[in-house]
Amino acid sequence: GGASNITQPTSDVNSWTWSRTANTKDVSNKILTNQTNLTSTFYTGSIGHDVSTGVEFTRETQTNYGVNPVTLPAVNIY
Repeated sequence: GGASNITQPTSDVNSWTWSRTANTKDVSNKILTNQTNLTSTFYTGSIGHDVSTGVEFTRETQTNYGVNPVTLPAVNIY
């Protein structure tokens, strides 16, 4: 390994380019959540009891809208 394994490219670096595409995303997220908790403390004689219960409802939707990506011109990387 090391620098001795690197091969010098034979191409003219002035002609090296990088193709680009604009990253586009159009998304709509909707989240509806309800959480209900019930707790109770009671005694039977001298012994205390704690009871806890609950329920949770969640609805989530995601809509992805189509977009036309924009192709940008290639750039010279040097």
